[in-house]
Amino acid sequence: MSSTQSELETLVKSLRFSKISTALLVIPGVFTAISLPIVVVAYLHQQLAELADSGVLTLPEEVLTWALLIYYAYVFAALVATYRVLSKIREHIYNSAVTTYYYTRGADFGGALYYLRDMLNRSLLPSPVTGLLLTLLLGGLAYPVLLCFAERAVRDHAALEEKAYFKEARTRSYRGAAIAGDLALTILTAGVYVVYLGYRLAKTFNKHVESIHSKHPEPPTTPPPLSGEPGAWIRTSVVVPLLLVFLLVATVLTSLGVYYQVLPQLGFGLLLSALVAKRAEKSVVSNIGVAYLIIVLLVLGGVLVGYASHRLYTGYYEELERLENVLTRLGVREVALFIFSNNAALSIPSTVPYIGGVTIASGAYNAGVVLGVASALGRIHLVHALAVLIAPHAPLELLSYAILVSASSRYSYWRKFALIVVTGLLVLFLAAVLETALIVLGISGGAITDLPEAVLRVLEELIRV
Repeated sequence: MSSTQSELETLVKSLRFSKISTALLVIPGVFTAISLPIVVVAYLHQQLAELADSGVLTLPEEVLTWALLIYYAYVFAALVATYRVLSKIREHIYNSAVTTYYYTRGADFGGALYYLRDMLNRSLLPSPVTGLLLTLLLGGLAYPVLLCFAERAVRDHAALEEKAYFKEARTRSYRGAAIAGDLALTILTAGVYVVYLGYRLAKTFNKHVESIHSKHPEPPTTPPPLSGEPGAWIRTSVVVPLLLVFLLVATVLTSLGVYYQVLPQLGFGLLLSALVAKRAEKSVVSNIGVAYLIIVLLVLGGVLVGYASHRLYTGYYEELERLENVLTRLGVREVALFIFSNNAALSIPSTVPYIGGVTIASGAYNAGVVLGVASALGRIHLVHALAVLIAPHAPLELLSYAILVSASSRYSYWRKFALIVVTGLLVLFLAAVLETALIVLGISGGAITDLPEAVLRVLEELIRV
């Protein structure tokens, strides 16, 4: 035993703990902040080549060439940073686990438990080769996600060591809601936020090395300062203004001819998912109310974007018009089932935690864009487009979306989760019945006072064998 202890002591004293270069993690973010917005705009404009004569902003070839060169520099820097940081963190966790095992009297159960937990944390972090391949194959797009996984591993490791030495974790955890929020900001800023992600990871890692390992080979004696929570900003009072700011940015950019639609949909969806997850401890009714507010704002924002940039969306609107013409030729039963199944396919995925809000955000935003384009083209008055939100079926439909996306906050409680999902689908079904009844009235030229009779007709058609 003494021989083993002496060998372990020799190994521990030979270990070295060094910091990560902040520049190594920040430089890829700087490259992507310069190049990715231009590359994204250029790619989306290529998809809209047929609209080039309809007001789409074109980029000089020299600008695109330089942007691509800088983007390739970003990919190369991301490859180097990914391999280096994953290697560094995995090596650090292993060395720290051995050291903690030794300092906490490795012969007892507690020391062994800390060692095993640290090794499990290390195993959940992608290997350097895996990270390298993902970054290369996805053209650098995996880099922000890998930074999030790396920070989660660092924070979990730091908390474990703080508990081992001081019986209290001083480093706050980094979990799904915070990760979804960070990725949302990365998408909404077209990669600019990656600069901060890299800086924060380096700061977190180096702070841990300084506070726990600066006296190595002696154990730490002073607890580190209490760290802030990475996702503390994810609350309604912050997310709503942030949403309004980016909706305004999207409106301005699209009015200038810059196609900026896909990024807001993904970013807003992740923000919605993050907010719902962050509010998991709140009541379901409160969560539904917040989700409903976000969805309504997305519809209104989509109306503004569509109205300001109708030249970019005319082809999209014409496709929807053709779909409406097909619906008018279907029977009542087929229309109701089509509307319900289409809305269900859009909203059921929203029950997936942390990412499900993307489908709801996309649907709400696109619906608003269609209304805005229709208004700009003179098909309907802008006031009537906005009034759609208070049409008989719209509040129910939006409420069903809010209910279903809120179910993701209860996924750990299967009975509550199932009850919320079933309730959401029932409300969605009633919305589909009401919408079909309104279509029937529109075709027949009936008045709104005839709506109850039209609803009964739709229900009769649905239950008819």
